[in-house]
Amino acid sequence: MKKQKICIVDYDLGNIFNISKSLKKLNASFKIVNNYKEASNFDKYILPGVGNFDACMKILKKNGLHDLIKNEYRKGKTIFGICLGMQILFEKSDESKTQKGLNLIEGEIKHIRKYFEKKVTLPHIGWNKVNFDKNKKLNNYFYFANSYVCETSSNNINSYFELEGRKFTASIEKENLMGTQFHPEISSNQGLQIYKNFLNL
Repeated sequence: MKKQKICIVDYDLGNIFNISKSLKKLNASFKIVNNYKEASNFDKYILPGVGNFDACMKILKKNGLHDLIKNEYRKGKTIFGICLGMQILFEKSDESKTQKGLNLIEGEIKHIRKYFEKKVTLPHIGWNKVNFDKNKKLNNYFYFANSYVCETSSNNINSYFELEGRKFTASIEKENLMGTQFHPEISSNQGLQIYKNFLNL
């Protein structure tokens, strides 16, 4: 069987070092790419994420990666967004007044404070329990670092986490798109399993 070629999209805002370590543990073939000329002809794409929605979208457009990601999605290539990388798959975000998302999945990104009358400690950093609806064997603790959450159709939600008694989207899955609000690359063996699932899609 031909080995899959994985592209890690580099826009200077992702936890690329730890993602690379995870893929190496799984003996995956990958390349880190920061421009559209080198980013075509891969089987799957990873959109890392630590940073600002507005800055991320500006960099993607500047480097020609905005349209490339959308075109690769339309070709049926698997796209995996992590934290901010998942958020940019949506239509828009409270974090940016000027930049729209990739609009590959219906929904918006909202600031967590909008859901609470009382003040909550942000960012939401650390380990939190994630409950998977479709595969309860994956239920476990994963590492988060976020102040924004995804609002989307329940059909797209693959798992949820709880904060101050409210449920929020922890991961999404739609067609050839998948995303996690948490960081599997720093979530120990259970995080490694998420990457295995991505490689096996």
